[in-house]
Amino acid sequence: MIETIWVLTPYREEAKTLSAELGIPSEIAQILVNRNLCDAESAGKFLFGTLEGLHDPYLMRDMKKAVERIRQAISRREKILIFGDYDVDGILSVVILSKALESLGAEVDYFIPERLKEGYGIKEEHIEIVLERKASLVISVDCGIKATQFTKRAKEAGIDIIITDHHLPGDILPEAKAILNPVLNDSGYPDRRLAGIGVAFKLIQALFEKEGKSSSLPHYMKMVSIGTIADVAELKGENRLFVKFGLKGLEKVANTGLLSLMKSCGLSGRRVSAGDVGFRIGPRINAAGRMGMTDLAVKLFFTDSLPESVELVSHLDKLNSKRQKTQQKNYEQALRKIRERSLDNRYKFLILGCEEWHRGVIGIVASKLKDIFHRPVLIFAYEDGKAYGSGRSINEFPLIACLDE
Repeated sequence: MIETIWVLTPYREEAKTLSAELGIPSEIAQILVNRNLCDAESAGKFLFGTLEGLHDPYLMRDMKKAVERIRQAISRREKILIFGDYDVDGILSVVILSKALESLGAEVDYFIPERLKEGYGIKEEHIEIVLERKASLVISVDCGIKATQFTKRAKEAGIDIIITDHHLPGDILPEAKAILNPVLNDSGYPDRRLAGIGVAFKLIQALFEKEGKSSSLPHYMKMVSIGTIADVAELKGENRLFVKFGLKGLEKVANTGLLSLMKSCGLSGRRVSAGDVGFRIGPRINAAGRMGMTDLAVKLFFTDSLPESVELVSHLDKLNSKRQKTQQKNYEQALRKIRERSLDNRYKFLILGCEEWHRGVIGIVASKLKDIFHRPVLIFAYEDGKAYGSGRSINEFPLIACLDE
């Protein structure tokens, strides 16, 4: 059994000054200082931030190009295809951008690959989906920053691509009409912590400012807060504002599907916390993608029918229950392998695989094992002669950099 050792941060003088300047308890001031919020201005924004604290979306590189191309597509009645991901962040990004564009008069369709059939991201062969749907503009959400082959094929076919993503890029950027990604070194955007749905929201913010519809923005923050929390994004800067005002908005929900989902979670008509989102709402939405039925979750947020929404939520509840049982079984099997073979005493990097394990949950299993043994973990599920892997690592060991080498 690994012994837990608590390391307490010593008291810092900045906390005393911060406590006096903001009129807050010294304990709260010490916590803020521990989080490197040492001056009154930054700590004040963290505690008492307002929507006026949102950054200008046009600070992000290519935002003007993206907005101009989308407005052109709307005026020409071109079909826009939104390409998303199968987790909460990706699903809700598709939902909010679709609804926002439709409110501006756009003709919108969406596509999300199935996790168990196609895996993550936009692949070269997905150009066939675009051609089949007769779209002339594709907007990616929560993915696309490495889709170099897809964008090359799209360019050859005369299809414009706008990428919105928050993941790290590869060595070469895709040939896209516009790339919105705050982690790019030359993005120009002051906040690199945004989740995929945060980047999608900034695009909506820029579009709505042009159309004089900025007053509608708070409506979208409910889903932005869910996606941000579920993606475990750091709750500082704009993310904190999204969550602060989004959670408040969840006390009064109009979306039929979200209302039914919250009722199923026991959250109707009450104050909703980040924990409620992370451990009740998020897992139910995620279960659809993990178990290979992403479209159930998407349909839930588009339906206006109460009976249909109740039925869809029931499906999600069952999928989540199945996911929990599968995850627990796979976790116990992996833990048993480690214990029986004393792998934790022999290796600083744990790598395991099994034919019985489910591709949709091995990432969660890897995360739990990483927390227990405090070392990088890579888990494989074997199917039809192929190994599908998912890894998690500690802060001191960047797994992606290791794999790249």
